[in-house]
Amino acid sequence: MGVQGLRWTAGRGPLTSGEDGMEELVEVHLVEREGRKLCFFPGLKLLCEPDRRQWERLRAYVEDPRGSADAGFQDVRDLYRDLQRQFSGRQLWWHTEVSGLTLIVATDCNMRCSYCYAGQGSYGRTRELMTMDVAEEAVRKVFAHFPHVRQVRFFGGEPFLNADVIRGVCGLITEDLGLRHISFAVETNGTLITDEIVSMVKEYSIDLGVSLDGPSSVHDYHRVFRDGTGSHDLVVANLERLREGGVRFAVVCTYTEKHRPMVMGELRAYLRHISPYYQISPCMSHDLTTVVPISREDRLAGLRSAADEDSGYELQPLQQLSSVFSDALPEHFCDAQSRLTVFPDGSVFPCELLCEDDFYMGNVRMHDFPSSDFNRSRKALVRFRRSGIPRRYWFRYLVYPLCIAEYKSVRPMADIRFEETSGEFYEDLLLVAGELATDETRHARLTEAIQHIQAMRGQE
Repeated sequence: MGVQGLRWTAGRGPLTSGEDGMEELVEVHLVEREGRKLCFFPGLKLLCEPDRRQWERLRAYVEDPRGSADAGFQDVRDLYRDLQRQFSGRQLWWHTEVSGLTLIVATDCNMRCSYCYAGQGSYGRTRELMTMDVAEEAVRKVFAHFPHVRQVRFFGGEPFLNADVIRGVCGLITEDLGLRHISFAVETNGTLITDEIVSMVKEYSIDLGVSLDGPSSVHDYHRVFRDGTGSHDLVVANLERLREGGVRFAVVCTYTEKHRPMVMGELRAYLRHISPYYQISPCMSHDLTTVVPISREDRLAGLRSAADEDSGYELQPLQQLSSVFSDALPEHFCDAQSRLTVFPDGSVFPCELLCEDDFYMGNVRMHDFPSSDFNRSRKALVRFRRSGIPRRYWFRYLVYPLCIAEYKSVRPMADIRFEETSGEFYEDLLLVAGELATDETRHARLTEAIQHIQAMRGQE
């Protein structure tokens, strides 16, 4: 039962635990669904489809992994050693460099969305706009000390309340500093888009994400202005303005209880009609502890359609499938471990959702930035490692991404808890990955779609 005895169907990665790189017990998770039998090695992030005899040996091993008297169990260990040697050059991937900068250019918003997790854009702070002086200080210091930064993201609140500073920063980076390889991104509610903003977005090739929750009956239930009126019609008109201006954009839908009566296929078709790039994200509660779940059937449909020519680019299923097919084993939770976030007063944190004292990194207006505060915060982030998650969560290297803000109070990571349905979802993910990997046409389309999205977002 060597390496050649199995048919490999998905991405491969490394193992770096155990005294000699070999774990005492081989981690194996078996998936038997819809007439298919798949074997997943979590520590290698390797998915394969065994034959009947191999399946029986693997199943026996899972039922009694310490039964070393059985020759079949030794075969499993031998297979694992073969795999470890084959992929010995790969290591767990940990963010060691700062690669992204977020500028919170506005801690204010012209809307009052009922599900907003950011305190209607203020994050519990003073409502203000970032000045160009603070923005320039942030840009010059960050690029001087962190040369691996490759993306600048403008966030809020509503970032286009401060469009002049966005333009100023883009010009500073591309023209004054000559850093033309830097990509830019803005996430907006879509209500303030003017011809001038269209021109700026096009000039600097800004990656644009626009919030749109679906038809007006759903969108206008939560996404309202300060006087309570809905924003749907204005957003759709502004999206047409972007389209006419030749600007590519993605629409971002927050899935709430209001969507439940809708057929998911109709929601996807509506969003895809607006833009081929779209995302449907479950609504999270204000305290980041609960989400509005999408049904298993709808999740499966999204995963399976990700490789279809007429499905556009639904971002979340593509990201989830890429976590299976990628060779990398991500040790980090999310990009908070490789990003700096600067608020209008110059204070720096890893992320807009990690703006407590424990994660304070200093202030760009201070002459000694980055200081000891930066180093202390970075050390605090080190404890958020996936290898510290208990092995019963066999899918720990498939979750993309894990938001640190949801788990910041968990000490140590061995105490982490996932939803009971998480294992079921990741078995579904492996099932679909196995289907796509054995269909050359759909696998090629999936690969193209993943690479297209990564290139569009300036990802490596």
